[in-house]
Amino acid sequence: MANSPFPTDFDVEAAENETIRRVNKTLSAIEKAVASWDASKEKPINLRLKIMHLKRFHSRLSKWEKKMVLSISRHEARSKRVLLLREFTEICHAYA
Repeated sequence: MANSPFPTDFDVEAAENETIRRVNKTLSAIEKAVASWDASKEKPINLRLKIMHLKRFHSRLSKWEKKMVLSISRHEARSKRVLLLREFTEICHAYA
């Protein structure tokens, strides 16, 4: 276990809870922005790509959240849960 790529003093459950809280907040904000865009009569072209980008980010985060919640409910191994947390950071970097 000494060669494990995962930190040993890392509170996975606390990180999961905080990450899910932030994801829920982010998803809600994206949904409001997209709803506002969809309701708008004028849709500037320079914002269209940003809205499409937000929609893809929303989709990826939603899929990730479902996987994370399922992983928690199934009490999956710590290594699997840490990999899901790493996947979250990769998603955020990809859509930053």
